[in-house]
Amino acid sequence: MPALVKKCRHARGEWGDCACQWYADYRLAGQRTYKPLGRDRAQAQAAYRVVLAELAAGITGVSGDPTFDEVADIYIAACRVRLRAQSVDRYEAVLAHARPYFGPGPAAAIGTAEVARFAQALLEDEHARSHVRMILGSTIASLRHEAALGLVERVPAMPSVLADATDDEPELEILTLEDARKVIAKLPEPERSLSTLVLWTGMRASEALALRPENVGDAVLMVRSTQVQGRRTKSGEVVTNRPKSRRGVRDVDLIPQAVDALGDLALPVDTTYRRWLQRWQGACKKARVPATGLHALRHTNVSLRFAAGQTLTYIADQVGDAPQTITRHYAHLLRAQTPPQTELLAAVASA
Repeated sequence: MPALVKKCRHARGEWGDCACQWYADYRLAGQRTYKPLGRDRAQAQAAYRVVLAELAAGITGVSGDPTFDEVADIYIAACRVRLRAQSVDRYEAVLAHARPYFGPGPAAAIGTAEVARFAQALLEDEHARSHVRMILGSTIASLRHEAALGLVERVPAMPSVLADATDDEPELEILTLEDARKVIAKLPEPERSLSTLVLWTGMRASEALALRPENVGDAVLMVRSTQVQGRRTKSGEVVTNRPKSRRGVRDVDLIPQAVDALGDLALPVDTTYRRWLQRWQGACKKARVPATGLHALRHTNVSLRFAAGQTLTYIADQVGDAPQTITRHYAHLLRAQTPPQTELLAAVASA
């Protein structure tokens, strides 16, 4: 049976509680395993509950030399214990790109060189660099999780081919308006109208999927909830939750293009995040546009708002973020739309 123990003489002696490390003691693939959980008792107990959940998810049945598919399944099972369902669904969709490449082979054989070749293959397949970074990040995170469990011995590093980005200009998936329209034209319904709506409102994909008829006002869209991916009630209805933050509860002003897209939609929308993402990425290939995630539509909307001259505070209110968040992520767009500052000050001085 698994146990929460300390591997020190204090734990067996007369000192009682000590500052030594706590461990989860259990058997994995026939071998006794000790997983360090930290020195704080409360944190160790919380981490120990996660270990028990992972074991209950079937980790004990994994062979001593697991394949990447087994590693990915274990990682997703652990994520289901710790994360929201919609975050787990996103990780599953991202790891689906790595499974065909690494899946049948042993996870222990995946090194930095193999990950670099995978990154190059994704780039040659016209995936956006930020999307490639997301796929590799989830792949490495799953291997890091299994290394902590003792299933693999090494964890590859992020390949240098993706290490040339700067903090000053973060890699955001931003499409040109022409490319966005090309991709949307290749989509079937209801994903075509959904994508058009997100392009002109800047909503998150989960917010668009949670829309109901009562959320539609007179040239205003009332965002009040998000869809929880992969979860349904006993009657088959999709589960919704509150938006990501308090700013997520907002009213979005609609332009005519967004109103037309809403008119083509039957709310609630009969699709899922995963189906929408798969069709979107398939449409990217058909339109010969680098494949991105659905969040690229939100980033594109913000870039179009800056190009149109909307103020920072108005953009933040419309997309449901704080102004400082918009500034941090889109500083390069702000600079591009800012007129020469010296001329502005000179005009004030000469007035």
